[in-house]
Order: sequence, then structure tokens, then C-alpha cells
Amino acid sequence: MKQQSSTLSYGTKGAIFSIDVAISFFIVAIIIFTAAYYAGRQSQDYLSHLQMAKAGYDTVTILDYKGILLTNDNTTLESWMYNLTATNYLMKIKIDDSSGNLIIMTNLTSPTESLVVSGERPIMRDSNPAIARFWIWPR
Repeated sequence: MKQQSSTLSYGTKGAIFSIDVAISFFIVAIIIFTAAYYAGRQSQDYLSHLQMAKAGYDTVTILDYKGILLTNDNTTLESWMYNLTATNYLMKIKIDDSSGNLIIMTNLTSPTESLVVSGERPIMRDSNPAIARFWIWPR
């Protein structure tokens, strides 16, 4: 009497199970790579905004340390601002006193069709507190 081989009956079940596992791993890999791609794109936008904001803060900080923010001369402030701002950015600065009254503001107007990042830094003007606000955008 011949004994029936057990490998034939279990071999096809194992092959189908292996194909099933391979397909599920492929689907999971596609989902993970898609999620990583979109997460990476989002962080790139955030990093470019952060870089612009840091460039603005750096410019305002240097102007404050050099004493340029104490001036009431608009052309002096603008020329220093243009010299310090990175070449791929444009910038506008406005200085208000502690009660919100305008002290000085540069003439450049910010665009409406591109990204504008803003920030502010507290400063002292003749022992009076003031706020230097800036707007920075790509050229």
C-alpha cells in the first residue's frame, strides 16, 4: 500500500500563504513610503519658513547691536538693512514705542502674492521700551 505524500497537500497552502504575506508587505511598504514622502515635504516648507524668520531676526538683532535702530533717519535704516539682509530676501522694518505709536518704518511694501514671514524683537530706544517688527520675503 502506498502512503500518500503529505507535501502535496500542504505545499500549495504554504505557497498561497507566502504570496499573501508578500502582497501585504508590499502594500504596507507603499503606505510607509507615501507617508514618509508627505512628511518630508511638509518639513521642507517649515524649514524654509524658519530660515527666513531666522534671517529676519538676525538682521534686526545686528541693527540693534550696532545702534542703527536708534536712528530716526529712514534712509540710514534702509541702507543698513539692505546691506545686512541676505541677497535672496527683501525686508521691511517698523519700530513702535511701548504704547504702539509709530517711530520709524522703512518704505518697502510687502508683496501680496508670495510668502511673507514676520517677527518682532523688543528693543530699548533712549531708555524707553520699543518693539522692532519685521517682515521678510523672498526676492
